[in-house]
Amino acid sequence: MRFLLAPAFLATLLLSGSPLSAQTPKTLTVALAHEPDRFYQPSTLAGQLVANLVFDPLVGLDDQMNPYPVLAASIPSPDNSLVRLSGDGADRRLIVTMPLRQDVTWSDGESFTADDVVYTWQLMSNPRSGFDTTVEDKLKSVDKLDDATVQFTYLSANEARALDPERYKDQGSEPVVDPLYFFGLYDAPAIYPRHKLRDIIGDDPRHSRQIGAFESSDFARNPIGTGPYVLSSWDAGNALTFTARSVALPQRLGQPALDTIVFRIMPDKNDSLTALTQGQVQLVAQDSLDASDAPVLDTLPGVLARYTPGNAWEHLTFNLDSPVLADANVRQAIAYGLNRDALNEAIMFGKAAVATSQVPAWSWAFDPTAPHVTFDPGQANQLLDKAGWSRPGGGGIRAKNGQRLSFKYWSTPASFRPALMAMVKDQLAQIGVEVNIESVPSSALFDTSPSTPQALVNRDFDIVQFAWVSSYDPGTDAVFNLSSASIPSKANGYQGGNYGGYKNPRNDQLLAQLQNGLDPSFRRIAMHEAQGIWQSDLPVLPLLLRPITTASTPRARRGTSNSGTSPIPESFLACECHPELANDPPLRRSQREA
Repeated sequence: MRFLLAPAFLATLLLSGSPLSAQTPKTLTVALAHEPDRFYQPSTLAGQLVANLVFDPLVGLDDQMNPYPVLAASIPSPDNSLVRLSGDGADRRLIVTMPLRQDVTWSDGESFTADDVVYTWQLMSNPRSGFDTTVEDKLKSVDKLDDATVQFTYLSANEARALDPERYKDQGSEPVVDPLYFFGLYDAPAIYPRHKLRDIIGDDPRHSRQIGAFESSDFARNPIGTGPYVLSSWDAGNALTFTARSVALPQRLGQPALDTIVFRIMPDKNDSLTALTQGQVQLVAQDSLDASDAPVLDTLPGVLARYTPGNAWEHLTFNLDSPVLADANVRQAIAYGLNRDALNEAIMFGKAAVATSQVPAWSWAFDPTAPHVTFDPGQANQLLDKAGWSRPGGGGIRAKNGQRLSFKYWSTPASFRPALMAMVKDQLAQIGVEVNIESVPSSALFDTSPSTPQALVNRDFDIVQFAWVSSYDPGTDAVFNLSSASIPSKANGYQGGNYGGYKNPRNDQLLAQLQNGLDPSFRRIAMHEAQGIWQSDLPVLPLLLRPITTASTPRARRGTSNSGTSPIPESFLACECHPELANDPPLRRSQREA
């Protein structure tokens, strides 16, 4: 399953360092544009927001993107002897031992144990469960050593080839590993209660045919979790109400600062903002708002708008099959010719962040010292002159050997893109580059069938614009969208996101090392080198890191209300769309966003 991540404001939801006060009940009302789809393995943002109140993962990340143990008692690493290699030759395998907290209970009072972790893995392994198990497919087994210890055993090379000869044909004698081993079950949004789910799908979830029973079960509407809140009511189409658990939460960074959280379903943003200004809600969540609302939000009396760099980065992908775009001078000239600050001001009202790298600045892997291109039309013109593209005396479009410097420029008709593309066109015309805009439905653009003429897998574009949605691990993202093995072709079933056909042997070597590296320090160094290569080769040009937009009342932020409304901590108001914050389940893979 590929997640749209839940943001920080519900990942760290209103946790404080002290227990709840019994004297002054505190309530927060949040406006959501969409009703949550479900609590078990939610597929929508709204679903993830509410599920994060109820469930916990094994390992989360704090607001500085640092892993910290949640249901795990400590994070496995080679340094603490919880990660080791066992066996010899092609029978060698990676073994990860994870101690678990012994003081955590489910909301029905049952104790959390290793049985719950094993059961969750078995559930994920059922093909009918719908989980994306790219990481978990590398596991031979997940075993309970005792109630407070679980062991993750990865496949040896021999076992991997026997299981999937095609996937592991080039494995050699090296053991199968994954750099995200320390999450335990990386693709699990949460750990689920064995004692509850076995009543629904039985004791063998890996082979159960009763997976569909979840949707109609009591668990779907009345979930049992280890998180700080329990669902106390769900009025379909109207509201969901959560009540804080009156127990210690050792797995969380603090105790809930709110007694009650109410989510009102308000599809019309105008209704949400009216309710906000009237004090009926204290926060409007990000699924209602975007940067285009800034002119209104910034002038509403009594409203504080927040714009935080998200993880969707708008970019241009260059088709390197084009002899013209295969010239790095031309790609670099296009980069120098674009004023991304002006794009931000005009299209995003200055609320986005200019993306200086293919890795967002909030990522652990971001290299702030890597060189990046800034707006410099003089340098752009020099590069094009050097490449032999001459310009008529009176300006106009450049040409070389009778060929105009002209490109097909594709994107989807998302609300902000027509204006953004028009501005890109005008800016590039200033340096003598012509782009011809064509709007393509996202269903066609991202179709993996070569029978669709405008599908990216056919590589018939020159320049295409869309957004990649970054995950926690940019190395894994880059394997999908910048590795030569991920160039869509008939040989690989037109899978992969390297639509521009980028090839660089050193880049491929680094990405392979990143996928097999277990040392975080080494992986950071490798990611920094990779960013330098990408900035030099420029197979894709980052434009803007789109903002996550929320709005709240000053009264809620200051906590000065005498009506029981709680102050909202900074972590709540930030509403970051960072892939990992606090207990938020990691964004599993890099995604396209139409």
